[in-house]
Amino acid sequence: MRRLAMVILLLAPALSGCVVAAAALVAGAAVGTYHYVKGNMLREYNASVARCWNASLETCRRMQLDKPRGNPPDAAGGVMYSRRPADGSKVTIEFRSTGPGRTQVGVRFGDFGDEKISEDFHALLAEELTRR
Repeated sequence: MRRLAMVILLLAPALSGCVVAAAALVAGAAVGTYHYVKGNMLREYNASVARCWNASLETCRRMQLDKPRGNPPDAAGGVMYSRRPADGSKVTIEFRSTGPGRTQVGVRFGDFGDEKISEDFHALLAEELTRR
C-alpha cells in the first residue's frame, strides 16, 4: 500500500485532481499491506477500534455472514465472532489498538483460514471505513 501511495504521489501532476483524491482516500484507510499469519489475515487501519468494529458489523452484513456476536470493544481491542451460512464455518475478527487512531484487524475464516475470502473482507472493511 505504501508503494501505491508513492506511485500516486509521483503521478499526481499527470493525473486529474479527482482521480488523485479518490486514490489517496482509498490508500489512506489502510495503512499497510496484508499479513497472512497462520490462517489469520492482519491489516492495520487509520481508524479507532470502535470505528473498525462498527465498519466490520456492516462488512459482515454485506458478506451475508451471520449476525456477529461479541462484547463491544474497549480502547485496547476486542473480538467478534460470526459464521458463514453456506457451510457453517466460524469467522473470527480480532481488533487490537496499535496507537492513537490506529487499529490492527485480524480475520480468520474457518479453522485454517481462507486467504481469498479474508482479502475480500479487508477490501470491504477498507471501503466501509472510507464511508464513515
